[in-house]
Amino acid sequence: MTIIQECDIVDSIAEALQFISYYHPPDFIRHMKSALEREESSSARDAITQILVNSRMAAIGRRPICQDTGTVNVFIKLGMKVSIASDRTLQEMVDVAIRRAYLNDDNPLRASIVLDPISKRTNSGDNTPGMVHVDLVSGDKMEIAVSAKGGGSENKARFTVLEPSDSVSDWVVKNVASLGAGWCPPGILGIGIGGSADKAMLMLMSGRNGRVPMSRTAAWSNAWHPGVRQRTGFTSTTRHGNTCRPACAPSSMSCVCEWRGASAVRLPSGVSNSASIPGSLQTVSDSSLKERD
Repeated sequence: MTIIQECDIVDSIAEALQFISYYHPPDFIRHMKSALEREESSSARDAITQILVNSRMAAIGRRPICQDTGTVNVFIKLGMKVSIASDRTLQEMVDVAIRRAYLNDDNPLRASIVLDPISKRTNSGDNTPGMVHVDLVSGDKMEIAVSAKGGGSENKARFTVLEPSDSVSDWVVKNVASLGAGWCPPGILGIGIGGSADKAMLMLMSGRNGRVPMSRTAAWSNAWHPGVRQRTGFTSTTRHGNTCRPACAPSSMSCVCEWRGASAVRLPSGVSNSASIPGSLQTVSDSSLKERD
């Protein structure tokens, strides 16, 4: 039996929230740099350069990549042979960590959560409560994935239940075309297919914390529907069972899409457009799809 102390859980989550506020994942920076080298449009090159410069500035100054520091989503895989030394619930521990991270004097983060969302809509002041999802798994370890989900991607999320004869790719392309710029493009398109409505949402939310090999993803998205890659730049999917296969399709199919944007700022005068600091958009992958680089 593995015993994990409450303080270790709280400290780890709080430190992770600070870390992701100012660092992009290295693979995102690499692919943005590659896109900049290939891009022919001057306006698109300017936009990508702004993103890279902003990323570098945030990493060096340890300040948020974006003013929208997100809703905290925590995904916990808790081994059956793990015992947590605490009288608090996991939700309470997560909220203690969020409060510590978002009220950090060295790098305060914006509080975006409101209490009583229907009537009073009072800001909680510390970005609590967080969204906590727990999966009980075999083993003696505890794995925690933390993400801060921005309002742009939340507002642009779409859900539908399709008939077996409907085309998932056509539905995705139609929705992407209607999104406008409110989700801070260029972004990453994630698709959760199958299961119930809540299962499709959860697959997308939890799966986006994984890595997607971009070279294979590009080939897949072009084969799946060329319009998806043309409109979004990046694509990946999460599936449940065999429900995405026409031969096995049920009477209806749950499909949910979410768009995650990159953050950018205007280049201040005198700032170099070179950017090599690693750092943050995470793409969608599901535990049932284990392909990795």
